[in-house]
Amino acid sequence: MCLASQVMPGHRVIAFSSAPLQGLPSNVENEDAEATLPLATARLLRHFRQPPNSNWHLLQTADLFRIRLQRLGRGLWLDNDVYLLRALEIDPTRPYCAWESRKYIGNAVLYLPKSHPIVEGYEKVYDSYDLMPDWLTMKLRARRAWWNFRRVIYAPPDLSVMMYGPLALTALAKRHGCEAMAMNKKSFYAHGREFFYPCDVAGIVNDPKVFGIHVKRKLHEVDPPRSGSFHEWARRNVEGLY
Repeated sequence: MCLASQVMPGHRVIAFSSAPLQGLPSNVENEDAEATLPLATARLLRHFRQPPNSNWHLLQTADLFRIRLQRLGRGLWLDNDVYLLRALEIDPTRPYCAWESRKYIGNAVLYLPKSHPIVEGYEKVYDSYDLMPDWLTMKLRARRAWWNFRRVIYAPPDLSVMMYGPLALTALAKRHGCEAMAMNKKSFYAHGREFFYPCDVAGIVNDPKVFGIHVKRKLHEVDPPRSGSFHEWARRNVEGLY
């Protein structure tokens, strides 16, 4: 449904995957992700010291993947769970992103010029043996020092699930003095938790400051979407495209 909403305004949409995808919405292209970031990176992350049966390695691989796309000049990244309300326009010379909270810049919607210093910061990580970044916060530096003292075997992703995501994006933006590049939270991240529950749908849809919604997990995942929810409207809006 979200992919269909991204096609609806006229955008060219490519879904990247490590194997062919079936049942994609009309006009959504499918491209092999291997050429952008080898699956070996995901396998490396999987061997790090993460909770049993977790999908952290997939999340962190996706965080690295979207920045590599920026390096290659492939355009705006949208998570598969971003529902668009209107067409997005970007200036190829300027970053495009938004705050997801008071603390972090979100990376569910992200564009960076390929020569941007944030992209350069990630390139150093790709080239390192253990994917260790240099943007650790004071809290993570303390955790790292403690683990070193205790002789714990670990790797960078074990320090934080957001190691290559919002944490990295925010830290690098502050380092280079470009936090102002991020739009207000309202643009994509303000209404995610309302998606499956009754809300003021018309108020959201008609608000020119809301470009889309990054859908959050439901509080009770086994419950179906409620009547009067944004999900109900959104499904009707893209009906026939998937």
